[in-house]
Amino acid sequence: MKSSLKYYTIKYLIVALLLIIAVWAALFYAFILDEVYDNVDDGLKNRKIQLIKAVYQDEKLLNNTDFAFNEFKIVPVSEAEYNNRNKFYNRTYYMEYDDDDEPYRVLETGFKDQFGGYRKLTVRTSTVEEDELIYDLSIALVVLYFFLVVSILFVNGFLLSKAMRPFYKILDKLKKYQFGVATTAVPQEYKIKEFEELNVEIDEMIERNELAFINRSNL
Repeated sequence: MKSSLKYYTIKYLIVALLLIIAVWAALFYAFILDEVYDNVDDGLKNRKIQLIKAVYQDEKLLNNTDFAFNEFKIVPVSEAEYNNRNKFYNRTYYMEYDDDDEPYRVLETGFKDQFGGYRKLTVRTSTVEEDELIYDLSIALVVLYFFLVVSILFVNGFLLSKAMRPFYKILDKLKKYQFGVATTAVPQEYKIKEFEELNVEIDEMIERNELAFINRSNL
């Protein structure tokens, strides 16, 4: 089934827009998640520095061997297990308030205490739930896509209808043209260059046809 230029272009615009939004959404999601983790990691590193300073001021903190209310724990390790590099990872922990496992960002590192002992410091902080982030982003993108499609249908329909008026005038002139019927070419000015060139070419073609028709009639 043949369709008009307006619906032909809209069809491909909608498909192209869907692909563009899908790619954009994937990149946007990766960018947002990277920014979230980057900010969270910076906060964890800052918390680590504060905790190590606090331990040197209060040795009782060395007894904080589980997370409890402080969101950190310190456990003794052997020299072979000791590693003072920062290690970040994601992990879920059960939360009584939500009665569910919640996502956390965790920093593991090592330090030497004021007594020369080797310790492993683990600090955690709650972070975004990726499945909820994906769900919310998907809903937002579906709504955005719907409004974009509606806007494109309206704007494209309006602009094409306005832009194609000169074309329909030229087409109407061709439909009304008959051999041997004298017509006067009326100069037309078009805002669209291609339509103006088309109109000039058609007028010249009609003149050539009329001239050929007259020459044959005089033979």
